[in-house]
Amino acid sequence: MFEINGVNVRQSEFQRKISEITKEDIFKLLTNPMGFVGSRWQDQRKILIDMVEKRSDIEIAKELGMTEAICIMGSVGCEDRLKELKNNLKKTLKEAEDIPVRIDEISRCIKNDGRSVYSVENEIREVREKINEGEREIRFLKEEGNSVKEAENIYREALSRLKRARDKYNEEVMSIKSINASLRYEKQKKINNIKYKINDCEAEYKMCKNKIADCIKILNETKAEYEKERERKFNDRGCAYCGREWDKNTIDEKREKFNLNKEKRIIEFEGKINSLSKEISEYEKRGLQAEKLNEKLKIEMSEAENENNERDIPKGEFEFLENEVERAEINMKNAMPDTSQKDAEIKIMRARLRELECELSEIDREEKLKARIKELEEEEERKREAAFEIEKQVEVMEKFSRGKLNMLSNEINSRFGIVEFKLFDNYINGSYAECCEAKVKGVPFRDLNSAMKINAGLDIIRTLQNYYDTYVPVFVDNSESINNIGEIKSQLICLRVTNDDEIKII
Repeated sequence: MFEINGVNVRQSEFQRKISEITKEDIFKLLTNPMGFVGSRWQDQRKILIDMVEKRSDIEIAKELGMTEAICIMGSVGCEDRLKELKNNLKKTLKEAEDIPVRIDEISRCIKNDGRSVYSVENEIREVREKINEGEREIRFLKEEGNSVKEAENIYREALSRLKRARDKYNEEVMSIKSINASLRYEKQKKINNIKYKINDCEAEYKMCKNKIADCIKILNETKAEYEKERERKFNDRGCAYCGREWDKNTIDEKREKFNLNKEKRIIEFEGKINSLSKEISEYEKRGLQAEKLNEKLKIEMSEAENENNERDIPKGEFEFLENEVERAEINMKNAMPDTSQKDAEIKIMRARLRELECELSEIDREEKLKARIKELEEEEERKREAAFEIEKQVEVMEKFSRGKLNMLSNEINSRFGIVEFKLFDNYINGSYAECCEAKVKGVPFRDLNSAMKINAGLDIIRTLQNYYDTYVPVFVDNSESINNIGEIKSQLICLRVTNDDEIKII
C-alpha cells in the first residue's frame, strides 16, 4: 500500500513522486543512517571524492609544487599515466629478461671449428677449376668423330617419334574418357529422374492409403451415430436432460419439433456417409493408378541401370617404337668414347664442392649469429636503461598520487563532524591500495557500539544533505539503544521497541 497525502497510489506513481524530490539511490542514503556505510566501499569512495572541489591533476600538482609530475602527466591524468607507465615497465622488464635466454639459444647453435672464410673460398675455386678442366676433356673426346653426333641424332629422332605416338594415344584416351563421362552423367541423370518419380508414386500411394483409413474410421463413426439417431425416440414423460415434465398444451409441438430435428440429422448423416464413400472410392482409384505407375517405373529403372553405351579404351601399341629407341640408345653408347674414369673423378670433385659450399654457408650463418648476439646484448642494455627511467617516473607519479590522496582525504574529512574516512592502505614497499572505511576517533565503524553507529550515520547524512541540498525525513531504527541523538536539519523519526500491544506514534 502506497499513499501520498493520505491518497492511495500505485507503486510506480509513488516512485515517480519520490524521484521528483531526489533520485531513489540518494533517497536511500539520506533516510537511513546505515544506508551509506552499508553500500559498496567503491560507491562510498566515489561519492566522497565527488564532494570535494573538482580540480585537475595538473592543478593539484601545482599546489603541491610537483613540476616533474606535471611534465610526466602531460595532458593525461595521474591514474591513466601511472597505469600506462606500470604496463610499459612490466613489458620492458619482461623483454629485457627474455633477451639472455635468446642469446643462450643462439650461442648453442655456434659450432665453428675456427676455419676462415678465405681458406674455404680458395679451396672452392681450386675444386671448380679441376671440374671445369675434366668437363673440357670429356667434351673434346665426344666431339672428335662425327659418328657420335650421328648416333645421338638417330636416338633423339627415335625418342621423338615414340613421344608423338604416346601423346596422340593419350589424346585419344582423354577424348574417349570425356565421352564416357558424359554418357555416365546422362545415364545417372535419367536414373535419378526415375527415382524421383518412383518416390512421388510411393508417397501418393501411402497418402491414399492413409486417407482411406481415415475416411473409413470417420465413416464407421458416422454410421454408428446415424443408427443411434434413427433409434432415438421422443420422451412423452418429460425432458430427457433435466427431467422436467412437458406441459400438456405444448407436448404435441415438442414432439413435432423433435421429429423434424431427427429427420434433418438423419438426412445430414446420409449425405456425409455418401460423401465419405465417394471420397474412399476416389482415393482407392488414385492409389491403384500410383501402384501401376510405380511398377512401370521400376521396369524403366532396371533397364536404365543395365544400359551401357560407353566406348572401350584401346590398348596402346608402342613396342616397335620402344625397340627402335632401345637400339638407337645402344648404338649411341657404343659410339661414345670411354669417359667413365674421368666421370668418376668429376663426381668425387662435385661431392667435395658441395661439402665446401655447405661449410662456407655454415660459417656465414655463424657469423650472422654472432652479429645477432651483439645486437641482442646492446638491445638488453637499452631495455634496462629504459626500465630504469620508467621506474623513476613511476616513483614520481606514486609520490604525487599519495600527496593527492592525502589532500583529498583532508578535504573530505573536514566536511564531517565526528566521522573520518580512510581512503587508502599503505604497504611496506611504498605502494598503496584504494579503500574506503569510516572511523570515529580511530575506531572502525564495524567495531562501534549501536549508539555511536547511529550518531556516525547521522553525521554522514548531515554532510550528504548539504552536498545534495536535499532534506528528507530520517528514520532511526532501534533508537531505544541511544540516549543522546545528534541533531539533523530534517525531520527525525525514531523507532523504538516497547511492550505495547499496538504501534504508537508519539
